[in-house]
This record gives sequence, C-alpha cells and structure tokens, in this order.
Amino acid sequence: MHYLVLGARCLIGLVFLVSSLSKTVRKASFDDFVTSVAGMGLVRADRCRAVALLVVAVEYQVWLALAVGPPAVTAAGFALATGLLVVLAGAIARTLRRGVAATCRCFGTSTSRLRPLHIVRNIALAAVALTGAAAVALSGSAASPGAGGAVVAAAGGLLLGGLAVFLDDLDELFGPVTPGPPTTARARNNTR
Repeated sequence: MHYLVLGARCLIGLVFLVSSLSKTVRKASFDDFVTSVAGMGLVRADRCRAVALLVVAVEYQVWLALAVGPPAVTAAGFALATGLLVVLAGAIARTLRRGVAATCRCFGTSTSRLRPLHIVRNIALAAVALTGAAAVALSGSAASPGAGGAVVAAAGGLLLGGLAVFLDDLDELFGPVTPGPPTTARARNNTR
C-alpha cells in the first residue's frame, strides 16, 4: 500500500502543484483564469474572482498536504483533491451541455476549449485521489517501503502526473488533423 500511496501522492501532487502555480505565477495568469471561470457562465460575474481564489486555495492546500503531511493530513489532501476534481468535472459537463465554448485554463497557459476529454481527465484523477485516500486508511503503520520500490512508485506517479498536465498538448499533437487551406505552392497547384 505504501507504494500506491507514494505514487498517488506524486501524481496528484504534481497536477495540483502545476495547476496552482501556473495560475498564480503572474497576475495576468490569474486574471485569465478568472475570465475562464466567467466564460463558463455558471457563476455570477461578481463572484467569479472569489470562486477562482477558492479553487486556487484548495489546489495549494492539496499539494502541500500531499507533500509534507502525516497520514491524516495526506488523507485530507486526497479527499480535497477528490472533491475539487468531481466539482470541476461537473462544472465542465454542465458548461458543455449548455453549448458554451469556454476556454480551459486548468493549467494557466492553455487556450484550448473545454471538451469531454477534460471531464475524463478530472474523473480519472479523482479516482486516483480516492484510491490514495483509501490506501492511506488501509496502510496503517506498516513498515516503510524499500528505496527501490519507492523510486519506481514516485517516478511512475510523476510520469503519469506529467501526462495529465500535458494532456491537451498530447491530444493536439496526436489527435485528428483538421483540414485547412494548402500551405505550400505545390499543395496549392495540386488543388486546381
């Protein structure tokens, strides 16, 4: 169980670390996040900044709890992560169902539109966080993991966390190519 907890801590911790820092590293980044919250149309305009602050505050609490917390604090960090991820998945689903084309600012700089992929990512991350909380509860005070296994668990968690963070970029890179106008002289000549 200790390896599972360590891997989940690294995965969820990295996702929330990048998410929170990317929104707060510059004032413009946070303002863009506030604009994206407003763009979803789920919160009154005068409350968007407060909602954005709450989201970022919870994100900071999650990764701090997972980074330095004893088992009870780690479990609370996983619970906070699960709750926030489920709420965000629900908000995205509601936004998409209403046909609103809102921008995803999950990781600050992204300009991609919200789509079902974001719901899947958040639900998958919520499942990992919930599993981490359960593993903390079940692990009790058993012996600590060995160094080799701990390195593998941490590396696996960090790798998966990185994939979650860059999911939009990976989807754009490997997703379907949308046809556009020819961009070279040869291509233009072949279309006549």
